[in-house]
Amino acid sequence: MTNEEKEPTIQKKVLTKRLMKQLQNSIIGNLLRNGELAEADLHNSTLIETKIKEYFEDFEGHISIVPEHRDDILTIAEQINKDQYEIAVTLYATFIEHTLNRIISLYCFHNHIDSKTTNEVIRNISIIGKCTWLLTLLGLPSFKADQIKLITKISSDRNSFVHYKWKDEGDFILYDSDEVKKIKALIKYLLNYESKIEFGGKKTKIENIENILDRTNLFS
Repeated sequence: MTNEEKEPTIQKKVLTKRLMKQLQNSIIGNLLRNGELAEADLHNSTLIETKIKEYFEDFEGHISIVPEHRDDILTIAEQINKDQYEIAVTLYATFIEHTLNRIISLYCFHNHIDSKTTNEVIRNISIIGKCTWLLTLLGLPSFKADQIKLITKISSDRNSFVHYKWKDEGDFILYDSDEVKKIKALIKYLLNYESKIEFGGKKTKIENIENILDRTNLFS
C-alpha cells in the first residue's frame, strides 16, 4: 500500500479516536451530573471503564456522534482576520452561533427535552433571542450587555456579507486589533459557559482521562 493509499486510513483512525474521546467526555460528564461518579473517581480509570460499560448496558435509544469542527473554524478565522475581514467575521459568527446552539442543546438534553423540540427551539429562535430572553426562560446565567451587542454586530455583519445587504458603498466590515481581542474574549467566555453546563467546571480533569473507549474497542 502506497503512502497516498494509507493516508485516508490514517485520517479515519485519527477521526475515530477523536470522536471516541468526545463521546467519552460527554458520558463522564453525565455520570458526574447523575451522581454515579464523584470528582475523586476521575483518577480511577478502572472504575470509570466499569461505569461507562454499565452506561451503555442501561442506555435505551440511539447515540449520535457529531464531529466537532469549531476548532477548525476558529483556526481559519484567526489566520485570515487581518486580510479577509468579511470571511473572518463570517467564520467568527458561525462559531458563535454553533456555540449558542450547543448551549441550548446541552440544556435540553440534561433536562430530558426531546430532540424534536430542541431542534425547533434552535431553528425558530433568532440569535438575539438565544442570547437574551431564552436564557432567562431556561434559568441560565445572562450575558452582559456588551457581549450581546457584540454578538448582534458580528451576526449582522455576517448577514451583510453573505446576503450582500450593504447599506452603501462605504459600508465595509473592518475590525481593528482591539475589536478582534473582544471577539476572542467573547468566544472564550462562551466556551467556558458551555463547559460549565456540560462538565460542571471539571472539563480539564475529564479531558485528561485516557481514551478508554478507543482502548477497549467497546463498539467492536
